[in-house]
Amino acid sequence: MELFLQSIPPDAANQTVGSGTTLNELFLLNIISGLAIEVCFGGLIAVIAKLLSDQKNRKREKKVHIVASLTILGNIGALGYIASFIVLVGPMNQDSCIPTNFFSNFCSHLFIVSFDCLVLYKCYYISNRDKWVLRCVSLIVTNRVGWAIADLIQSHGYWDTEDQVCYYVQDPVTGLGYNSTDILSDCFATLAVLVISFKRFSLSSRYIQTMIQRTRQYLPVKMHYMWCEKA
Repeated sequence: MELFLQSIPPDAANQTVGSGTTLNELFLLNIISGLAIEVCFGGLIAVIAKLLSDQKNRKREKKVHIVASLTILGNIGALGYIASFIVLVGPMNQDSCIPTNFFSNFCSHLFIVSFDCLVLYKCYYISNRDKWVLRCVSLIVTNRVGWAIADLIQSHGYWDTEDQVCYYVQDPVTGLGYNSTDILSDCFATLAVLVISFKRFSLSSRYIQTMIQRTRQYLPVKMHYMWCEKA
């Protein structure tokens, strides 16, 4: 045991791996990633249990299946993104840099688009399937998917042969585009629900308060992210 401890360099915690991440940072990121993976698997199990319990409820079958499908896609995207993130912060080589970054970007868009679709579908359902809400939702989703495809084409991984480090190159135009659409999606869903609440519900309902709170937390984060990308 003493020989093993003596063999560890004093500054081992500050040493970096191939991505430039220190071992302390890598240890912390792995803990956070493990917690996130646990949440994703818990979500998948909960959705599957919900589907099995609602098999006899034919009236809610379509709605339950749509929500469940979007939730499953979102959790799969999140799991893929976390897995690729763990790979990216670890030792990388030239052959794995570009495909891993592409997979990470794809899973990121899959997760966010699924989440946006879930929120917009709830908005559409609360509006009693209003045709104008459906048209707006369709335009927003089509726009978001278009930006996701464009970002997958324009943004890419880059291997620095001199520093032997893998970088991710974010296209500024597509980054601004899909982040703006995410903000538009969230604001539209919140405003639409607020308008509907004046006609059908109370502002004190749980869903209305959840939408308002989510927008208050989500909007500043997205705005800050867009500012960082522009800078």
